[in-house]
Amino acid sequence: MILARTIHVSIKLIPVILALKKDRILWISKEGKNIDEKRFRRNAQRILNTCISLGPVFIKFGQWLSSRADILPQPYLEALSKSHDSVPAAPFEKVRPIIERDIGKIDEKFDELDQNAPSGE
Repeated sequence: MILARTIHVSIKLIPVILALKKDRILWISKEGKNIDEKRFRRNAQRILNTCISLGPVFIKFGQWLSSRADILPQPYLEALSKSHDSVPAAPFEKVRPIIERDIGKIDEKFDELDQNAPSGE
């Protein structure tokens, strides 16, 4: 299972990391001027979508990256800043077993629990 997850994550991350590396080199060499903004925005959106699709740890990683102007070109910062408030919520059926593993049966611990998530993963 761990090997399968590692392969899955690698297959998703390697292309976006390579695109980021190329974009960062280009951004630095041109000082952010006269760049193909459409390409940068498309690649930035790809890294955001990849982080979201890989789950909570990678969403947090994207949120952290969004604050690193010393590492990322501006279009990446703008796209990844969306990971702070535009992350889709996880379905309650997915979250329930985690909660119950940590604190016990929900029905025994709470009189009422709103199953509609106010935020993302």
